[in-house]
Amino acid sequence: MSSERRPGSAEHVRDERRGMLGPALAVLLGAIVAALAGCATERYFEEAVTKPATPLTYELGRLPFSEHWSDIAFNDARVGFSHLQIRPGENEDEYVLESEAIMRFRLLGVERTSVIRATDWVGPDLSLRRFDYDYDIDGSALRVSGRVGLGEVEMEVTGRGDPSMEVLPLSRTLYPSSAMSMYPVLRGLQIGDEFSFLMLDGQARKLKIVIQRVVAYEQSELFKGNAYRVTSQVSGQEVNTWIDAQGRPVLEMSMGGLFVAALRPAEEARRELLERALNQERSLLPFTRVPSNVSLSAPDEVETMTVALTGADERFGADSGDHQRCRIWQGRLVCAVKSARPVGGGAEQAAPPWITSYLAPSVTVASDDPRVEALSREFAGRESQLEQVRSLMAWIGDNVERSALAVASAPEVLEGKRAGSTGLAYVYAAVARRLGIPTRIVHGLAYSVAGNGFVFQSWAESWVGGRWLPVDPSRRQVPADATHVKLLEGEDRSDLLPLIGMIGRLKAEISSIDGRPVL
Repeated sequence: MSSERRPGSAEHVRDERRGMLGPALAVLLGAIVAALAGCATERYFEEAVTKPATPLTYELGRLPFSEHWSDIAFNDARVGFSHLQIRPGENEDEYVLESEAIMRFRLLGVERTSVIRATDWVGPDLSLRRFDYDYDIDGSALRVSGRVGLGEVEMEVTGRGDPSMEVLPLSRTLYPSSAMSMYPVLRGLQIGDEFSFLMLDGQARKLKIVIQRVVAYEQSELFKGNAYRVTSQVSGQEVNTWIDAQGRPVLEMSMGGLFVAALRPAEEARRELLERALNQERSLLPFTRVPSNVSLSAPDEVETMTVALTGADERFGADSGDHQRCRIWQGRLVCAVKSARPVGGGAEQAAPPWITSYLAPSVTVASDDPRVEALSREFAGRESQLEQVRSLMAWIGDNVERSALAVASAPEVLEGKRAGSTGLAYVYAAVARRLGIPTRIVHGLAYSVAGNGFVFQSWAESWVGGRWLPVDPSRRQVPADATHVKLLEGEDRSDLLPLIGMIGRLKAEISSIDGRPVL
């Protein structure tokens, strides 16, 4: 392979928005590594001028970080992300490592999609006690869960067939793959040290020996400050990890630089993941979609629906006029939704005083922008507000391309004529407010035939005919169908942050459609 592409270069890392290949990916990449031949990669590292006088050591409960996020770069292209979070367990001497990763890429002309969700319960020394892993590789699901006992590992394996039990003999302390970069940090990082430990490969259901060496203390244009370089040998493959003074893996490379990643700020990663989920970026759908107990072939025809969401709490799903009612029941958020029938024609009812806040301009819903004002003139002469809403919806559908592009405001949408669901809601709300129609931005779930489940989405609610009318600019729906489950409202990016913890964890169970029970 030519080195001209420089997959490990500083330019590549900057272009890929400073991703990091998380340790949760180690098992996932095993099959890919076996199918590819390595290639030489240029070096961008040199020995640090000063070396630490003492080993770098942290206790698991006193690490300076509680999580780290990643982007994943494969062969010079950004293909996914990974995330690791550490939190105290229910027992005093127990910790929980929650990791997740998704990759979507082309390999030998075939598109591959892999999703991992893993939970490991470990002791203060990272030793594995219990585990629960979910794998989805190219649509094939596998769940592996179990516990570490005296001299053995018990696993329950669920795939396409009936669940089965497997037992592996164990002769030494076992560690999870999610702890690979933390193991040397807890033992003490010092140049020349070597570690050997046993790791559980959940997907292969095998125990593997990991040999790690602390080979250097280096500086590089690819990361800030200095970092220990640790090489890990697993099943004949080598991964190079650079660990900074806080014990974080700031950079990882494998396959001679074919896989490259770098540490990314958690807040930035969370916000982008949410934006990409709301705009239904295709590469993330296997991770962000919310599975449902039934498949709907025509969600746009659904007029009433009752659905229970596992993974949501009382902060979400507030009642919204008379078209959505929600409550917490048996630990789940249960919502009854109906498609609000439009009210229009004749004289419009005056909006109550409390509704006027939904007429004010904001950074995202910039109803005072000259471009918004100019566009609003095209609809100002309509007979009723309902006709204005319908005409505006048609204009957006005809003139703004639906894409996964995240945009910051309504004027940006009008400038580029491309946006995802959030941007389309921004431009709709901005023009509607300019027309004197109180409008708010809402976010939640809507059923997608293509996604075979619910997807995160943004839409709007307008005060028309004396009540809230839900409208979906991304689907040209007036009103929005009853598969739209509002979770929260807000037009500032910070308003959306509560949704982040729900991505990848929600499940939906529909109990009725149009008054008929779902069996």
